[in-house]
Amino acid sequence: MTVYVAGPDTGTVAVVEGGAVVAAIPAGDKPYAVAATTERLYVTDFTGHAVSVVDRDTRAVVSRIPVGTSPGGIVLSPGGRRAYVTNYQTHDVHVIDTATCRVIATVPVGAHPNGVGVTRDGAHVYVTNTGANSPEQPNDVSVIDASSLTVVASIEVEAGAYGLAVAPVGRRVYVAHYYSHRVLAIDTASREIVLQAEVGQSPESLALSPDGTLLYVSSRRAHELTIVGTEAGEVVARVPVRHPAGVTAPPK
Repeated sequence: MTVYVAGPDTGTVAVVEGGAVVAAIPAGDKPYAVAATTERLYVTDFTGHAVSVVDRDTRAVVSRIPVGTSPGGIVLSPGGRRAYVTNYQTHDVHVIDTATCRVIATVPVGAHPNGVGVTRDGAHVYVTNTGANSPEQPNDVSVIDASSLTVVASIEVEAGAYGLAVAPVGRRVYVAHYYSHRVLAIDTASREIVLQAEVGQSPESLALSPDGTLLYVSSRRAHELTIVGTEAGEVVARVPVRHPAGVTAPPK
């Protein structure tokens, strides 16, 4: 499997295959998060206030989409027709039509949104709001209805909520917690924590394998991609990557 990891300090997206970095793709000033279709990568550029669109075959940027201030997280809807982008400084989510590479909607959410995920049916989008970004202040997750593009619920979580991923099977939402160096799984129906996994230092972004059995965690201060089994929450591998941020594990 190929995994892509955004590197804000290198200005590139690392290509990881077979447990090693095999290439680096230039993708803007400060690439922060990455989402993928079978043909393209969509990479948020945190200081460039845009999304870079990269051809996966040529590994070249083919388009730049202006978004809000300091875009962080990004996720694609099932089928890839929409991209949802969190804008950290403008406290909202931009919705991009991937066919036209244009922003078609803006959804206000909580303070300083970061991670974002979408359910497998495309009906709901989950967004972590980091608030004051303090170890003492709880955060929350906004739930967006994808049809009305409005926030319909909020789930309180512990401080340092950064990355987020929605399980392709079942009812779990995984949230990376930067200060406690762990990932929590929340049941979307009961809103209770059903799994805790200790990972590398300062986890930022998350991605799941297509079958949901592996969770890929960018542990920023550990300089590694931490790979976790989702059944028991155990670490199964650690791949050295310098200052990793956004991560995606797309289907081939």
